[in-house]
Amino acid sequence: MDHGPVFLMTVKPLKLRFVHDTGMAPEERLMEEVTQWCKDSKCGRRTAYDTFEFKSTQEVLLFTLRWG
Repeated sequence: MDHGPVFLMTVKPLKLRFVHDTGMAPEERLMEEVTQWCKDSKCGRRTAYDTFEFKSTQEVLLFTLRWG
């Protein structure tokens, strides 16, 4: 599914934030899809509306490969 121009930005080590190029927050539908993927794959967890935190650099890599 195409979600438009949404990018990942490093907030701090092992934490990524979705950023839309318009400055608007990403759609809730996308955030729910990503959250469900995190639960299903046991890779990261949602810590804020558009922010996900990880336990290792391997989790960050897997997440980035899927959603980056």
